[in-house]
Amino acid sequence: MSRKHDPFVDDCVDLLSVTGSIRTRPIFGGVGFFRGQTMFAFAAGRRLYLKTDARNRARFEEAGSASYVPAGGTAAGHGWRSNLSYHELPPAGWESPDETRRWVESAIAAARRDRDPRPG
Repeated sequence: MSRKHDPFVDDCVDLLSVTGSIRTRPIFGGVGFFRGQTMFAFAAGRRLYLKTDARNRARFEEAGSASYVPAGGTAAGHGWRSNLSYHELPPAGWESPDETRRWVESAIAAARRDRDPRPG
């Protein structure tokens, strides 16, 4: 069975592609956005979330970006790691390609750090 076409996902692909090619894959009720094998963003509930970690989270929070909370309020019991660190793309990220690039590059870097837990 094929998934229904979603114009919001198309808009997200266009937006996120400002940093280069990306691919999508269905993931936990939404759509994941990948650079290579690294998922750095996902769309769920018509919202776009970007990967955050200790290095970039404050910037998202200062921009008023809401963190992702899975349905039911927790990742526990769903087989996911408990630190689903994703925040909504702030409004400025939708308005300017330069701002988009900064937010997306930050999310890609956070996702890569998460995949490689070595210090530094």
